[in-house]
Amino acid sequence: MIFFSAYAWVAAGMLLLGTPQPNPTAMCQAKLVSQLQNGELQITGYCRNQTESPLAASYELTMEREGRSGSTHNTQGGRINLAPAQEVALSQTTINYQPTDVCSIRLKVFDEQGQLLAQDSLIRRPDSRP
Repeated sequence: MIFFSAYAWVAAGMLLLGTPQPNPTAMCQAKLVSQLQNGELQITGYCRNQTESPLAASYELTMEREGRSGSTHNTQGGRINLAPAQEVALSQTTINYQPTDVCSIRLKVFDEQGQLLAQDSLIRRPDSRP
């Protein structure tokens, strides 16, 4: 069983593009965590309220994969209410995954007015080394 966070993807020799750095002044933090096991990639999106007040928000987790076996597109979303300093798992999805696949994952968290509060992303491309 292998666990990957956004930073572990780079250590594993995979290419990451567009992963934002945590913003300590933001109202919340979005985080993607992935686990690769037996040809399946499990992706979980998390949100952490970084304020001392309750936070009402909505989220969207989008995953796109293209490979020899075809392509997959999955979008999940919903509304959440977070207590001060609470972190919750927002959504989880699992896909078939091969080392030659290209996979793009995006998590966005919005306030009640639809303004972007936080985001995280992972892009996995096949390793170009022999």
